[in-house]
Amino acid sequence: MSRADVRIEGERLHVTTNRMEATFFGPDLAELRNIASDERPMYGARPRTPLTRLQAGDGSWPALRSTEWRTGKNPNAAMLTLKDLARTAVLSVSVDSDTDEVIVEMWADAREEGLRGLQFGIRNLDATVGRLLLPATGDQVIKPKALRQARTLPYPSEWQAPFFVWQGAKGGIVAYSPDGGERRTLTVTPQGSKAELQLTTEAPAPWLTCDHMPAVTWRIDCYKGDWRGPAQQYRDLMYERHPPVPTRGGRGWVTQIDRVVEVAGAKAANWQPPADTDVADSTLVRFVGALPRSGAPDAALTAAARRAKQAGCRVMLDLDVTAPGDAERWRRQLVLRPDADAALEPPAVSLASPEWRAHLSAAAEGATADAPFDALMLVGLDAMPNDGRPERGGNKAFRAAGALCRALLTRFPGAILAADTVCDALSPFVWWARNFPKPSVEPGISRFLFGAHLIQSATP
Repeated sequence: MSRADVRIEGERLHVTTNRMEATFFGPDLAELRNIASDERPMYGARPRTPLTRLQAGDGSWPALRSTEWRTGKNPNAAMLTLKDLARTAVLSVSVDSDTDEVIVEMWADAREEGLRGLQFGIRNLDATVGRLLLPATGDQVIKPKALRQARTLPYPSEWQAPFFVWQGAKGGIVAYSPDGGERRTLTVTPQGSKAELQLTTEAPAPWLTCDHMPAVTWRIDCYKGDWRGPAQQYRDLMYERHPPVPTRGGRGWVTQIDRVVEVAGAKAANWQPPADTDVADSTLVRFVGALPRSGAPDAALTAAARRAKQAGCRVMLDLDVTAPGDAERWRRQLVLRPDADAALEPPAVSLASPEWRAHLSAAAEGATADAPFDALMLVGLDAMPNDGRPERGGNKAFRAAGALCRALLTRFPGAILAADTVCDALSPFVWWARNFPKPSVEPGISRFLFGAHLIQSATP
């Protein structure tokens, strides 16, 4: 039974649940006592400048005036407002009566000059005893006391799920976002014996004309013991939202793979498959750069793929899902990233374009006649740009990436899909992630969340 209590004391908001006592100094979460483990992982003085803030459409962070905390009809909720002459952001804090989680919600509106994002700040984490555990490339454990400068991880390219754990000696803090479809970043900043976290979410592009940012939600809780308890709960939630495509039937062969060999296109002519039949049967060979732009593999690669198949290996071809062979042909479907330098960044096609997704499926189908494949490495799948043309996708690029995966799996029911990394939105479709912790590494949160449905293979 929840014993939630929300109390305002001047500029401070005190929130008490069965498992924690949390204090907000203005809009920042700044103190916390873990009742479950009898620890104080967050404590400190009143901050001078809030970390919780709003980013204008031009990328600046305007100074905002903050109202006092106030309560409404719900006794277990409070809110405050941050504003300047052009923009208003609202921060709401409540307690979920069913789960005892503290819910932090933010949204914003702009009358002019647009919106680029919202940032929620967490302060005063005790870096002398705590460490940050992240589902990120390499199963990262960050000890802020050892950091020399701030560390930023973008979701979804590095930070694989909007979820993290602050682990102390006897328990910890867990935070996650149930929302999907936005680009985010997590920044860890050392402050002597303390650490700060900044959770930033991008607004829909184009930012200079964005006049409303939908609510961004973070759920915060405490636990006793190690991180596997809350990670199990998040994994159950993630699998409920994004159930993995099964590997039975035509895809059952993936369970027999125990290694992935990468062969550069330039070396394909001289590459020979393993002579041992047992080794070949458990080998997936990736021919790097196999289908560049045009979708037509060259003769050397085609011959190498056939040798691999004849030896009993499985074959993976690359398919670049963003790079157009003819940029002028796809001019209307090109991604216009608001922060891109057109002189430095090559053109990319939005996966929100049905025509482009159909083109990619046709390119893969055309390759099967010359170099029959068992798997596709979707190069650039995790880019998921915040498109500057909302009518061609906007933040829906997340869903568009999933739509491409579904189209390919429908067309090639026996194939598996691979990508450079894996994230929660792509986890139903990606069976092998190139930048993923090796099986020999002691399992961390990334392996815990995603490892059960990925090919546990090592690349020699």
